[in-house]
Amino acid sequence: MSKTVALVLTSGSARGMAHIGAIEELEARGYQIKVVSGSSMGAVVGGLYAAGKLDMYRDWIISLSRMDVFNLFDFAFSSSGLLKGERVFEEMARLLGDAQIEDLHIPYTAVVTDILAKKEVWMQQGSLFKAIRASVAVPTIVTPVYTDTQILVDGGVLNPMPIEPVLGHQYDLLIVVNTNAEIPYHKHYLPTKQEEQDAEVYQGRLAQFRKKWSKYLTTNSTASAEQIQKIEKLGYMSLLNKAVDLMENRIIELSLEKHQPDIVVNVSREVCSMFEFHKAKEVIEAGRIATRETLDNFEAELKKQEL
Repeated sequence: MSKTVALVLTSGSARGMAHIGAIEELEARGYQIKVVSGSSMGAVVGGLYAAGKLDMYRDWIISLSRMDVFNLFDFAFSSSGLLKGERVFEEMARLLGDAQIEDLHIPYTAVVTDILAKKEVWMQQGSLFKAIRASVAVPTIVTPVYTDTQILVDGGVLNPMPIEPVLGHQYDLLIVVNTNAEIPYHKHYLPTKQEEQDAEVYQGRLAQFRKKWSKYLTTNSTASAEQIQKIEKLGYMSLLNKAVDLMENRIIELSLEKHQPDIVVNVSREVCSMFEFHKAKEVIEAGRIATRETLDNFEAELKKQEL
């Protein structure tokens, strides 16, 4: 069976870490990734893979505790974004150095959104770090990337499942890893005692942050007291997370219907929320398990057809 692959990695914030497990499972089973494209965290993982740096990134991300993740985020409270994220991007820049997209060992595309031109942009040459930095700039959350003529933000705004950039390449199978699937999540990972202790400290810090942030969100609000109470009960971050998920899910449904990939690996959107990067081990394993089960079914079906 031919196993050359065009790999498409969706957006999904912290859920995008599942792409690491998916890639590891594909390679373990002999699938050869010949071209990759991604949006947002899909662009991060795809770019690191194409640069040969994915193992280093995985080792770093799984070493982070809840508080490590909290402290890595720079809370900007500015008009252009809640998080500057410079500490995270400094680590990314260290990993990638001056890598250029055109020099990577496989073709790679990071999809970003140009707010001024109101269109998606395929970044297929130039600085890999700049492409990744732009593709994860979630509007109002992470500050954008500015050029002389562009304001670049998260590729998931217009194309959370960037299939089109790989279509002109030679491959046997088009595989999409979708980390936004509306399917149940069956937990395979139990937190350690230390992780449970970290969770208590984290919740206290998070409560302080939410109190500070609420002042920015409720000023001059037209919402009623009852509506504000409901929003606060849900949590502003949860509300944003659900809104983004809903938007991306609809775009993904249309993209799948249009392009009909050979294989779609579905990872439950319930595996973690937007900023739960401290769950890296669990999320990576969820991606691995979903890919294993999907490939098992695909390969079994092929064998039936050969009989």
